[in-house]
Amino acid sequence: MFVVAVLRLLLSIMLYRAFKSLVLPRVPAVDRTSVRVAIGLGTVVLIFVVVSSTVGSTTAELTPGLAAFAGLGLLGLFALATVPHGLAANRFLIYVSGLGGAAIGVAGQYKDAQVSYGWFIALAGIVTLFVGAVALWTTRRDIIIARSRARAQRAEAEKSAQEIKESHEQYEREKAAAAAQS
Repeated sequence: MFVVAVLRLLLSIMLYRAFKSLVLPRVPAVDRTSVRVAIGLGTVVLIFVVVSSTVGSTTAELTPGLAAFAGLGLLGLFALATVPHGLAANRFLIYVSGLGGAAIGVAGQYKDAQVSYGWFIALAGIVTLFVGAVALWTTRRDIIIARSRARAQRAEAEKSAQEIKESHEQYEREKAAAAAQS
């Protein structure tokens, strides 16, 4: 039992370092602490489940709630790791609405869950959520693009103003030198 615990600890540390080196460079500096905590907890749970079911004497069960929590956590990390980072919340909302639509579609296929008015209302709600999420994403994307363009234009304008200032100073020096010679 002690060997299994040590094995869990060593595998958790190894996977934590591997996941951290893969995910953290893609995450903005503000969110790195929460991502480190999520990666750490995720690797500990993953190692507990894998080692317990393969090496240990206990069986590990993955309940639907834990599976949903782990899946949404990984989806959140995936949304955070994609550039631009300012759209991560919108991407996550799109992913979740897609998953909700898939869940409702699968539920409609089972014989015991009958397709009724409630199912159609839920489906209409999911479609509305998806359309709204995509609309929010496009609006936010346009704002981010406009701000980045404005930043680039401002930088170019400052560079141009500096060049004009240097050129004017050079002209004044040459004018003063010409006046001193005559």
